[in-house]
Amino acid sequence: MKNKRFFSKDPTTLIIVFGAIGILVGIVGSLVLHYLFYLNLGEIEHKSIFTLKVLLFLIPSTAISLLLLFIFFLLAIVKKHTNTLFSTNKLLENIFDSIPQRIFWKNSNGEYLGGNRLFLQDLGLKTPNELLGKTNKELNFEPKELKKFEKEDIAILKKGWELKKIRNKRVIDGETYSFEGSKLPLRDKKGEVIGIVGVYEDITKNLIQEALVVRQGRLAQMGEMLSMIAHQWRQPLNVISAINSAIRLKTFKDKIDKEYLLEKLNETNEQVKYLSNTIEDFRSFFKPNIEKKEVLTKDIIEDTLKIIKSSIDSRAIDIVLNIETDMSLFTYKNRVIQVLLTIIKNAKEAIEQKNIKNGKIIISAKKENERLTIEVCDNGTGIEDEKLEKIFLPYFTTKHESVGTGIGLYMSKIIIEEHCGGKLTAHNNSDGVCFKITL
Repeated sequence: MKNKRFFSKDPTTLIIVFGAIGILVGIVGSLVLHYLFYLNLGEIEHKSIFTLKVLLFLIPSTAISLLLLFIFFLLAIVKKHTNTLFSTNKLLENIFDSIPQRIFWKNSNGEYLGGNRLFLQDLGLKTPNELLGKTNKELNFEPKELKKFEKEDIAILKKGWELKKIRNKRVIDGETYSFEGSKLPLRDKKGEVIGIVGVYEDITKNLIQEALVVRQGRLAQMGEMLSMIAHQWRQPLNVISAINSAIRLKTFKDKIDKEYLLEKLNETNEQVKYLSNTIEDFRSFFKPNIEKKEVLTKDIIEDTLKIIKSSIDSRAIDIVLNIETDMSLFTYKNRVIQVLLTIIKNAKEAIEQKNIKNGKIIISAKKENERLTIEVCDNGTGIEDEKLEKIFLPYFTTKHESVGTGIGLYMSKIIIEEHCGGKLTAHNNSDGVCFKITL
């Protein structure tokens, strides 16, 4: 029973056994026939002619029978494995075709070995055979796309790079689509790169939705900017008003002199300059950054505080700076400022909402692993853990719905991680909540 179970589980062993017996019988039979053939006729007169005939018949027929049995079992096993392989390939094909992403794979020569249904549709192909063995140059790609794909493939095949979050636009049937995906190296058992596998998806609708959310957030922030301008302008306008009142009073009493008038005019001029600089700061902030530029850490933080410090000071909240580096980075300056404004404003509102005395916002900057980290912490008692996990989701807010829109932090996450190539995270500490920007 043990042997039967063994053979039934591993039919290859049965084939080897039968094959070995067949070969052994064939060899023995050949030797016997060879011996009998060379026997002296005088020697075989006394031997049984019948026995000789039986041997001459049985040996070759047994060998042939075993060999045929070996071939039969071998064909059965090959058929079984072929059917299994076909079923597995069909299953994988069905799985790939049911995935909503586009998938393709090709060899080290850049020749396509396969792709799923959606990938074929994008290329205007109907069957996998139309794709098999072709390169990018033989398919319906624009010259600009070909150049981009060639650079990516070289980086993967020659350097073993993993390319993630690659974005590309394509015109299909007259409409422009946006795609995002990844390309990874295919490796053999030794770790050598033998090809490329790519996965990407249509993000056109997501980008449209994202643009609407960003627009909403931008409009909301413009309203907040106007509020900040009002805070910044209130004091200088009051000073100008007081100067005008003093000049008027002196004029009515006929006690005004040239020196006094010039002094007050200079004071008024200083306040007007302050108002003008404020407008310039806000105007610069709302300029779109089309390209990344080199910027210093201190410039980012100083320009942020120029915009928001007045509204923070009016609430008697202290701002503490711990700037340990002034490293330069290549980024979108105004977008980073936009994120910092959102985080600082949220910290201010949390301190006000919790009625915290001696409110404090700590802004830290340091270099970690050759990257800049900016951390903004407050003492507003923090955010509940279950809410902290959701704060970067669109339209989720910890404030009252009449105050918060739930767009600011969602938009901040997109700006830092997708536009600036960094990371934005949040965690509670002993006093409140900390937001960490890594660039």
